[in-house]
Amino acid sequence: MDWIELFADDRKILTRLFAACPGLRGCITAVLAGEMGAVFVDKPDDPKIAYMQAGAFAIFAGQPSRFYAEQKITGPLFIVSNRAWVDLFKQIHGDSLKSFQRVAFAVGAWKLDELRTLSQNIADGFVISRVSDDDVVPFAALDPDFVSNFADHATFLRKGIGFCVKYGSQIVAGCSSYLIGGGALEIEIITHPDFRRQGLSTAVAATMVEHCLLHDIEPCWDAANKPSVGLAKKLGFIQTKAYDTYYLEG
Repeated sequence: MDWIELFADDRKILTRLFAACPGLRGCITAVLAGEMGAVFVDKPDDPKIAYMQAGAFAIFAGQPSRFYAEQKITGPLFIVSNRAWVDLFKQIHGDSLKSFQRVAFAVGAWKLDELRTLSQNIADGFVISRVSDDDVVPFAALDPDFVSNFADHATFLRKGIGFCVKYGSQIVAGCSSYLIGGGALEIEIITHPDFRRQGLSTAVAATMVEHCLLHDIEPCWDAANKPSVGLAKKLGFIQTKAYDTYYLEG
């Protein structure tokens, strides 16, 4: 039997299965809340196997099954709840299966005044603001993933959260809700190459974290590279574990 899609109102029954996943807490929370992404199971009444599509991530949970591992998956990145899934993917894809490490973080013990100090520590000429209707097109041009998981720009402005740094009229850095829902938000952040090493990522990320705390949203951070790890620590996130993320080469 092919994967069966589990619709929004039924997804919370999968909380236990996905609890073993090593990272992307914000993505998983948002998808299980039924607000974003998609979820597929082996059987809807008593699922033992599940995978969710959360943006670019296909996240596998439950009892590993070669049959389901061979089904068409959007990907392009794979995260698994246990090693047996990896063994199956290696059997199926051989040397085409590659991996790299991401680092998961937990929320910090933040103080608003410390976050505000970080958000204000930028040079004259730079301004941080909430993304508006006038901003959303250049905001998305800086990083398409700022808005890619929303149906359109209007949906992002209504349901998502984004902050940008402007230098004059140019958006030079931004921080966005990659996925959001269920009281959690997965952070996406980037700074234009010409404006890096000026504290802009720190400032706009601190603005996002402060906004989350003031609105009872859990800010979630996973890092895919050393600069992202360093920024997370600077902001006060607490490193929990490194985990493997898989993809198919070629």
